[in-house]
Amino acid sequence: MGQVRNRRKTKKTREAILAYATLIALGVIFMYPLVFLAANSLRHYMDRIPIMFFTEFHFENYYFAVAMIPFFRYLLNTLKLVAIGVFGSVVMDFLVGYAFAKLNAPGKNFLFKLVLFQIMVPYIAIQIPQFVWYNTIGIMDTFWVFFLSALGGSAYNIFLVKQFLSSFPREIEEAAKIDGAGFATQITKIVIPLSKPLYVLLFFNAFVAAWNDYMGPSMFLTEKNFTLAAAMFGKLYFLPNKPEITLEPVQMAACVLFTVPVIILFFFCQKFLVQGIVTTGLKG
Repeated sequence: MGQVRNRRKTKKTREAILAYATLIALGVIFMYPLVFLAANSLRHYMDRIPIMFFTEFHFENYYFAVAMIPFFRYLLNTLKLVAIGVFGSVVMDFLVGYAFAKLNAPGKNFLFKLVLFQIMVPYIAIQIPQFVWYNTIGIMDTFWVFFLSALGGSAYNIFLVKQFLSSFPREIEEAAKIDGAGFATQITKIVIPLSKPLYVLLFFNAFVAAWNDYMGPSMFLTEKNFTLAAAMFGKLYFLPNKPEITLEPVQMAACVLFTVPVIILFFFCQKFLVQGIVTTGLKG
């Protein structure tokens, strides 16, 4: 018996070592692009040759990244876009998902299948029709473009809400009805307080999607209304009087600054993100 236990213990130890070694290797692979970005943001701003690791520390690149463009104006525009995206996700997606999960209406299942179908349609496929329509109604180069898009919601987030609320105990809502709670009271006093992981997941998805959105602002806005994403990857960091020479280290420094808020938000939200992802898959 002792030998059998030792063999099992040895086997478990080997499996644990293999699992941790695999996780560490994957972590290094996924983290290296960030290390590469940070290292190249610190090389001399005129240097054209990328480096693999930290060899220079030119922190002035971060000053140039903020000073060479109207950084804070673009930041304000980005926050406007994030606010619109969060509104669409947390309010509109929740209401639509709640309707699919809890309300009965003719054709509900067919409409939900249409929502799922939209997940398979790449966003860029509908941008040209959107461009033509927004130009026709005269709202190009305004944030009304993104507000109208937010009213339509996100198919993926609607799916998450529907999955989460489908597993929500119906007995709680029925008890609230017996106590005289109306629809609004059920939503605000019962469903929302018990849906914190879902709300954090929706908020995080909306924040990241709006913060990283490059195609939308580049297509619908002019340079004065650019967001940070459009500015970071546009040709705005160039040598004075020589626009053909891009200052790549300065551009990478701007990308580091651009990435930091998302990383910080992830660490604050990761506990609820895991709960939200797990609970949205409890019931099909």
